[in-house]
Formats: sequence, structure tokens, C-alpha cells
Amino acid sequence: MLTVQFDGDVRGVRPEGPITREDVATLTRAADEYLAGHPKITGVMVETRTFPGFASVGAFADYARFIADHHARVRRVAPVTDSALAPIAEFMANHVVGVEMRHYAFAEGAAALAWLRLPATRRDNLRAPWV
Repeated sequence: MLTVQFDGDVRGVRPEGPITREDVATLTRAADEYLAGHPKITGVMVETRTFPGFASVGAFADYARFIADHHARVRRVAPVTDSALAPIAEFMANHVVGVEMRHYAFAEGAAALAWLRLPATRRDNLRAPWV
């Protein structure tokens, strides 16, 4: 199960177990509904003590499609987790996908939320043309 909620202009995502295709559909619906009335999602905070993984290859494929379709309209992402996979995700987001990501330990949710809400910088508006 995946909980998705907006706290102002920041979306909170909390996976409660392996991510399913239904979870990705819920995530997609929430993002699309918000983006119908807003140009960007200011921030996404993913909170989970450890990464729960994906329930199936189909769930992972759906998630990859979600990232490909939505990354250009997300300003910042903060994984709040003690998972050893977080630094890898941070590197991929910052250097491959083109989304600014900063990892925070699970106990640092307040700091992550504060970073997500910082005003946009000029860098936020400069994207490579292929992103």
C-alpha cells in the first residue's frame, strides 16, 4: 500500500510494503490531478525507513514510465530513509534523470520538508534540453 498526500505544494509518499501496479496508478492519478491546475510539483518527499522494493516487474515498469512522464514537472525530491539504496537513487536523479534530489536520514523528515520548500533558484529553471 502507498499513501500519497499533498501538504501544500509538497507531495508526501509513504510506501507501506512492496510497491504494486495499483500503487503506481494511485501515484499517477494524484500527480496528474495536481498538475492539471499547477505548472510543477514543488517537492516530493518519500518517507520509508527501508526501501520496500517492487511487488512485480510490471510494477517497476509502471514506476519507470511514471518517472519518465513526470520528472520534468517536479522541482525537488527528498528520499527520507535509512535505506542503503538512497545514495544510488540520489546520484541517478541528479546526474541522469535531471531532478534535484537530496537524501535525508529517516529521522530528518522536518529538514527534508524545509529543503523542499526553499524558494526556487535560477538553477531550478535551467534544464538540459533533453530533460
